[in-house]
Amino acid sequence: MKLSLRPTIFTSGLILISVPLLFELAFAGTLFVLQQDYEKKLQTQIHTNEIIMHTNEMWLAVMDLTVGYFGTRVFPNKDLHTRFHVSKIDVEHHALAKLLEKDDPSHLPKLLRMRTRANALLNLCQNFENPTLSEGGIAGLRGNLEQFHHLQMMIKYLGDDMVAFREPWQRRAEQEKQAISEARNMITIVTISGVIISILLAALLFTYFIRGIHSGISHLMENTLRFARKEPLLPPTSRNDELAQLDRIFHEMAEYVEGAEVEKEKLQQLKQDFFHMITHDMRTPLSSLVLAIDSLASGIVCELPDEAMPTLNSAERSINMLMNLITDLLDLETAESQGIKLQMEEFDIRDMLDEVADVVEAMADRAGIEIKIECSADKVYGDRIRILRVITNLVTNAIKFSPADSTITVIARPEGHKVDFEVIDEGRGVPKEQRKKIFDRFHQVEKDDSRKKKGSGLGLSIAKVFVEAHGGRIGVESETGKGSKFWFWIPRQDEKTPLAPSPKALPENFPNSA
Repeated sequence: MKLSLRPTIFTSGLILISVPLLFELAFAGTLFVLQQDYEKKLQTQIHTNEIIMHTNEMWLAVMDLTVGYFGTRVFPNKDLHTRFHVSKIDVEHHALAKLLEKDDPSHLPKLLRMRTRANALLNLCQNFENPTLSEGGIAGLRGNLEQFHHLQMMIKYLGDDMVAFREPWQRRAEQEKQAISEARNMITIVTISGVIISILLAALLFTYFIRGIHSGISHLMENTLRFARKEPLLPPTSRNDELAQLDRIFHEMAEYVEGAEVEKEKLQQLKQDFFHMITHDMRTPLSSLVLAIDSLASGIVCELPDEAMPTLNSAERSINMLMNLITDLLDLETAESQGIKLQMEEFDIRDMLDEVADVVEAMADRAGIEIKIECSADKVYGDRIRILRVITNLVTNAIKFSPADSTITVIARPEGHKVDFEVIDEGRGVPKEQRKKIFDRFHQVEKDDSRKKKGSGLGLSIAKVFVEAHGGRIGVESETGKGSKFWFWIPRQDEKTPLAPSPKALPENFPNSA
């Protein structure tokens, strides 16, 4: 047995969301750590630069005061001013001391030694302002070479201390500068790498997820097409996800439908056999009854009293109604099982309408209804017998539901590519909620219409079947209490024109059936 390790769609979706999310969290955490390290190094560099800056400022302040004090002694007549005051040295020393306490207190003794040497140097320079020599100016200075040499050595020692104190901080500053550059480069590399990996990871997960879904959907679509074409289905997939479950359910449904179709075919065959039995076993005796009644009514068999004629006529009408019902049922069954085979021919519409009037004349006279025909169409190509039957059904239906002394108007007129037919009565009308159902088989507007009006409820259904077999449409317009207008149209065709398409293929702007 082949096992599938493919996760379900839910699990795949969870992976598709969680893996990039976990990566993004790790990526963000790494960037955060690198950024913190970078900022720490940056702060350390700033701290180191501040120490170097304050050291330089302290050295400049000492040298400026030394030059100022010494210059005043050498040039007593010159007004020499220094840029800094002694307090400047105190400020820089205090700032350096605070920085060293936070960073590296081991350098505090060096700072203290520099401050001591600076104080000694400044004291030595200040002594030059009160010379004890008899001669002033340069001549007095030359007489004190030992003191001058001492001053020179004090400056040298202080300068050496300054250099020795500053050198490690300068080396540290260079190292920190390099470390900051490396940290910045690392952040750039990690950022670019993270973006690339994120894109690749998303693409790989998307491809994995979509390929799995696509294969399952393709399999299901192929089975759907095969089912529609009544071809053998592909075997169930070895997957273990929701699409595989859906495919298995589809297989079960197909098996059920196939079994149902077999049962339907059996029922259809039984129904056909039943109707064939009706045709053979019921039409023949009914036809014999009609012949016998005709013989009795004509006096061929014997002379009947006048009182018996109404009974014979009633029996003949009942048998004809039963014969018509059988014919209607057979027509509907044939239309459903085999389709309507139209006997197409060109015929005169006026002649057909006159024939309809002759067929329904006796029924209209008994009901006291006038049949009026308005025909402006000449000829049409179709099945004359079935179109005749459609109009006859509509007219007889109108007679049943029209009051006495009313008029039923039958209209036929050409309209572009089609011929319109209308049967207009002055009867009770069709309620709005019944108009869509009125063409259904055995449907009656009122429950007792079948008993009162002697109808089977098949006339309009048959009319609809025959009209749509011609590629036309049929419908009704009505207002309760003011009559109804049943209409239908069929395409204007000739012998060279193929039969019009079925109603489902007709343009949407054609009239719809009610």
